[in-house]
Amino acid sequence: MAPKCQKRWGNAQRYLLTGDEWTAEQAYEWGLIQELVEPGEQFNVALDIAEKIASAAPLGVRGSLKSSKTAVSEGQEAAKQRLFPDLQPVMASEDVKEGIQSFLERRNAVFKGK
Repeated sequence: MAPKCQKRWGNAQRYLLTGDEWTAEQAYEWGLIQELVEPGEQFNVALDIAEKIASAAPLGVRGSLKSSKTAVSEGQEAAKQRLFPDLQPVMASEDVKEGIQSFLERRNAVFKGK
């Protein structure tokens, strides 16, 4: 286990086993949450993030998730070995053409996951 993960695991165990509460700042420091927001703004910030992901190229999002999961479950070397083979069908997709065209035309891309 990587040292950074060991620290997070140790922190999690302390609170899981004792039932002690932790602060939002601690959760942010430990990497359990990605952003601190003002009270009552959680939904709006989460919705903004979700909308950005939803408007991204579906094949790219799926590929990124797959690569990340491989890196966690099988290690970074396995993820590196699969990167280019997994990327080839994405690069041959209609969505890549749409992404390039939308960039050239200075407009938002309309991805279809094809």
